Amino acid sequence: MSKQKNSAPGIQKEKERKSNNSESKHIKKTHREG
Repeated sequence: MSKQKNSAPGIQKEKERKSNNSESKHIKKTHREG
């Protein structure tokens, strides 16, 4: 049970990292167009 609890935050962090990467990429693309 404790293993699952420890794994949950890791998955959330990975999801946040992925969304952050795609967001920064999107910002760079819009910056170029602008």
